[in-house]
Amino acid sequence: MIWVLVRTEQPGLRYLLQHRWLVGLGLVSYGVYLWHWPARVFLTTERTGLDGVALFSMRIFTTALATGLSLILIERPFRQTAPPGELRRSPKVHRPALAACSLLGVVLLCICLTIPEVQPGSQSVASAPTVAADDGGPIRVYLIGDSVAWTVVGGRFAFPQPSAAVSSLDPGRVILWNRARFGLSLLRWPKRTDTTETNDCPSCDPVIDFSADLGLFHPDLVVHSSALFDTYDVRIDGEWVTFGSEQFDEVYLEALEDLRVKVESLGTRLVLMTQPLPGNYPAEWRRQFDRDSETFPHLNDLQRRFAADHPDVGLIELETEICSKQRCSIKDASGELLRGDGLHFTEAGAAFVAPLLTEKFEALISRVA
Repeated sequence: MIWVLVRTEQPGLRYLLQHRWLVGLGLVSYGVYLWHWPARVFLTTERTGLDGVALFSMRIFTTALATGLSLILIERPFRQTAPPGELRRSPKVHRPALAACSLLGVVLLCICLTIPEVQPGSQSVASAPTVAADDGGPIRVYLIGDSVAWTVVGGRFAFPQPSAAVSSLDPGRVILWNRARFGLSLLRWPKRTDTTETNDCPSCDPVIDFSADLGLFHPDLVVHSSALFDTYDVRIDGEWVTFGSEQFDEVYLEALEDLRVKVESLGTRLVLMTQPLPGNYPAEWRRQFDRDSETFPHLNDLQRRFAADHPDVGLIELETEICSKQRCSIKDASGELLRGDGLHFTEAGAAFVAPLLTEKFEALISRVA
């Protein structure tokens, strides 16, 4: 387009690009580029309660406002040369000072926006809840899994992962220690999806040594739930094992068996919790939605198969409880979104599932008794 404008006469295109609105946008384009990403990251459905056009409009408005303020308060003063006068500092002093103040302001803003929100009644994920190791009182549940598992019981989905969570379960019936971690997977090898390889295996390190946790917490149930990162190909001894192949199924079932043996050797019971199909992914995630809709059912089937072959292993069919005929519930009775991004549970979603999970935990304990 630039070559056409320079080499030929295109009055229509020239007229369009010389429109004062587009020229104005061009003058602030760097500010728009700079601020649109923080607006998108921090203005989410969970924080605002909005979605669709309303959320898009809020992000656009916030981006425009931040761009205008940075233009007036930072960019223009920084570009302009200080006028002559004994009371004015020279540009060489003024500009570095202004840049330092601007940088400090941005750092403070980022700290305020990302600091973990510790709410009343919250629970550190690093230390065990205080509970007596006896047979009475509420059921003690130790949860390990990925970011979906973290949110299904009340953990807030934010980056970095919060250091504390508020359980959505009734503490009079279930004492929960939420040790789920973003990106965690059962298979501890490098992953591959499409053409993207994660050779450093971010879901493998650091590994939570939950053996010590169980000795402190004495849980009645150890619940495991992870899906997304276990639907990728894995590289074992230099060879790629394709998801869905017979070899992959064997590897995955062996990993479940290793987990079962370890949990039961520590004196407790393993429970597998299947995850529901994606619900309402954003439009730009359509390709990911299609892929996950194909891979999640197979992984859930493997978990069902393992539980059927091991009567000592409990199974919570979270997928079948909120999904039917390949379609999952998107909102609760009051219209609140259950999963803001189609995968992770919102606060309303965790509250929606809490009674179901409590009943399932109690049923699993009663069957053992």
